Amino acid sequence: SNFSTWSNLTILLLWIVVIFLIYYIKLSSREVQVFEPYSILGLEPGASESEIKKSYRRLSIQYHPDKNPDPEAHTYFVESISKAYQALTDPISRENYEKYGHPDGRQGFQMGIALPKFLLNMDGASGGIMLLGIVGLCILFPLMIAVIYLSRSSKYTGNYVMHQTLSTYYYFMKPSLAPR
Repeated sequence: SNFSTWSNLTILLLWIVVIFLIYYIKLSSREVQVFEPYSILGLEPGASESEIKKSYRRLSIQYHPDKNPDPEAHTYFVESISKAYQALTDPISRENYEKYGHPDGRQGFQMGIALPKFLLNMDGASGGIMLLGIVGLCILFPLMIAVIYLSRSSKYTGNYVMHQTLSTYYYFMKPSLAPR
């Protein structure tokens, strides 16, 4: 009974951790923004070069660091407006964008492990220890509890096979060895 209480408490604790992780991921996830030079410049796809230049001049008056002292405007001008203008006025970049959806050409497929930001901001030793702790808590600890539960359960034999399954196996497969 005491073991049952501990296992129920452990399951409850693990569910709380899972719910917290789902909430944390939902809170911190953002949509990946796709680079759309036409929409950045406020143009329709296939706009002429004169329309692109006109739109760039209009946005330069609004966001250029010489005209607008706001640091966010400077960042937006450098990272978005200038890149969009370059992507649409440079013939190679524009051709790459129209063919592959990106001014730099075909983009490689990347996969990675998504780790929380606080793990990446730690120095190597404490981040590694934290990662090992998470792996231990989320994988090894529940596995160890399951092994202990199965080994102490009266339904199972010593090698984690249910008594009923073992006797059925012996009865149908090896009649000569069936337990009496």
